[in-house]
Amino acid sequence: MIVPAPPDAASRLAGYRALKRGADALVAAAGVVLVGPVCGVASLFAARHAWTWTGAGSRTPWAAHASRRVVVVGVHVVLIVVANYLAFWLRFDGSIPEREMALFVRMLPVLVTIFGLTFIPFRLYGGLWRYTGIWDLQSIIAAVTAGSFWFFIVVHWIVGIAEYPRSVYLIEPVLLIFFMGGLRLVWRLYPGLRRARREKRVLIIGAGNAGEMIVREMKKDPAYDYEPIGFVDDDPAKVGHRIHGVPVLGGRQDLSRIMIDEACRISGTSSTARSR
Repeated sequence: MIVPAPPDAASRLAGYRALKRGADALVAAAGVVLVGPVCGVASLFAARHAWTWTGAGSRTPWAAHASRRVVVVGVHVVLIVVANYLAFWLRFDGSIPEREMALFVRMLPVLVTIFGLTFIPFRLYGGLWRYTGIWDLQSIIAAVTAGSFWFFIVVHWIVGIAEYPRSVYLIEPVLLIFFMGGLRLVWRLYPGLRRARREKRVLIIGAGNAGEMIVREMKKDPAYDYEPIGFVDDDPAKVGHRIHGVPVLGGRQDLSRIMIDEACRISGTSSTARSR
């Protein structure tokens, strides 16, 4: 004989389930936000330290390049697996049924193979990530879209698995694009985050394309010992605006005032540091 649960116990059980679903959603959101940057930092560390040494103790360029390529391919495989699992996880609200989990495990090698091969003609394994730009993002979107299309064709028309969740086909590529873009963004931002304090403070004459390029290279490359503090441009419409965080301070006729203001600011900062 089955005794029904009291109403208060049933309401508590429903509350616990709702709380669990909320906690699962938070965990999923945290995973989506963190997995791309975490894999980016991990791949950065691995690529920095992955090389092969000869018997004489010198670094072999070809071996270093091959080691980096292995690391890059391995990181992309990890991202593919994580994105696919999170797609199932989100589709079933954090509780993947046994049948769908079996489908995930069964089709995972096919998924990794299709995406891994699709990335090759789009040259996603060979780019220099410190120069990542809009063209790389377009290549990522095109490669992931093509991989998702071929995976759908294989699953539905070749393998013939009609019960594979259709929503996963949409969720997984979105997550994968986010992870791959975030990985490259972390790699590009890393030199700027670890930049040491620079002693030579400079003004950039001209806030056009050439000036923007100069400031971008100064901020990105830690080898430069120059810290851009402002632009000088004769266009009054640009005064007060910022390019890469560097303000446009005025025109050439304001150059004397700008230099005096900067000297006073440095002097005041030095006096405050000495008083402390």
